[in-house]
Amino acid sequence: MSGAARKILIGQVVGTKMIRTAKVRVNRLHLDPFVTQYFPKRSTVFAHDPEEAAKLGDIVLVKELPIKKSTHVKYQMERIIYSLGNVTDPITGKKCDCYSYWDDDKSTEDAVSTPGSTDGDGMEEEITRTIGEERELKTEGTPV
Repeated sequence: MSGAARKILIGQVVGTKMIRTAKVRVNRLHLDPFVTQYFPKRSTVFAHDPEEAAKLGDIVLVKELPIKKSTHVKYQMERIIYSLGNVTDPITGKKCDCYSYWDDDKSTEDAVSTPGSTDGDGMEEEITRTIGEERELKTEGTPV
């Protein structure tokens, strides 16, 4: 099988209890020739993970091995495409949650302002938003 093309699959890690092996669930679409309609089909493969870098929920790229490692392990994990829980902001490059960065000490409640809140000088904040190019919408202290 050295000259033949090998399968490359993308799946989600569903188990990491075995040593240097990850259980990966692969979702596919299967064509039923009788009704000529695609139906979802999922299969589970075991992939060799030498660094044990995969965690539950990670999206990984696996590649078929030329020779089986063991009875069940037929694939090698190439790389982790998306690590679950480790989200990096593409603009700043910092790790973040939904509303805040991990290295900030601010809580999410402080970051969200309430309608009608006052600034340090005591004036209500004015929200100005441009809709289109011809008109402007101004509201005072109301949620947008």
